[in-house]
Amino acid sequence: MRKIFYVSRRANFSGYYILKQLIAQGVPLAGVILPEKRNPWERPLIGSLYKALYRLRCAYQNADPCKCLCSEEELARQASIPVHTVATMKSPSFIEWLKLQQPDVLFLGGGWPELIPSEVIETPKEGVFNTHPSLLPKFRGTSITRWQVLAGVDKSGSTIHKVDTHFDRGPIVAQKALDMPAKISPQELFCQLGLLGGEVVGQLFAETDNLDPAKLSMMPQEKVGKYHRQWQWTPSELRINWENDLQQIESFILANHQESNKYDGPWCILNGQSFIVREAKFNPEQTMSEEDSVRLIGDDIEIKRKGTKGFLTVSQIQVRDKLRPYRRALSPGNFDLQEPLELA
Repeated sequence: MRKIFYVSRRANFSGYYILKQLIAQGVPLAGVILPEKRNPWERPLIGSLYKALYRLRCAYQNADPCKCLCSEEELARQASIPVHTVATMKSPSFIEWLKLQQPDVLFLGGGWPELIPSEVIETPKEGVFNTHPSLLPKFRGTSITRWQVLAGVDKSGSTIHKVDTHFDRGPIVAQKALDMPAKISPQELFCQLGLLGGEVVGQLFAETDNLDPAKLSMMPQEKVGKYHRQWQWTPSELRINWENDLQQIESFILANHQESNKYDGPWCILNGQSFIVREAKFNPEQTMSEEDSVRLIGDDIEIKRKGTKGFLTVSQIQVRDKLRPYRRALSPGNFDLQEPLELA
């Protein structure tokens, strides 16, 4: 029997849903390879408590509880699939272990936190395959759902490709598009792409008798798309540039959507005080604004730009100071904001 090993980061929407699909289809996996370090919610004694506290914190801070709390390890063990954990694939001990397994295929369902070394790529007889959350060759790299939200694309998708020594440049074996929903957060997009990835991988395995090389067709990536670096969380990268187009500002705020309001986020100076903007929405209009304005309308801030058909509504902000991890995000009307409002 051919030996297929499944590889994933931990707590990864794509890694979890694809593994779930392969198990449901009865694909005979020889093992699951995961990073060594467990997340707090994967630990037997404190996992349930951590999940409950996370949800309570999100409820208190008015945050979206969008963290992936799934466990690929638990899923594998429930299906009696052996689990092997490793700190790094670059370690001689892992490479030696992998060679002893004599794998036919390594299949990455939820990525891996480092560039896989050539010695690992060369070990499986039939190669290494990866699932990528975009329509390659577009959006190569990391933090890809954030970059797609920032760019405001109308289509995303899931791509299965063979791995070589360059990030996301190997030949494509399967791909399916997803119409990008409007106003979607990076986490929700990644969840939807994980579900789509499960569908694409399941169909690929079924149609090729579990990746039989004689039944695989590969399409080279003739164009090499731009490589996107890891998302940066420094204060300078997170500061909102109010000179940008209002729709660009909306995309920037949404692309920086966090799994908890204890983290820093897109910020600005409002009436001399530092705030994080947690929620904002661009509202199109038929007529152009005749002047620039920043006003408190009800509990929200309305921002208009001269010559723009529409306005930006800021509906949730959070004080940005040393107590930020414990502060709530609230509508602007809950703060003592005196007009005229000044943004910087």
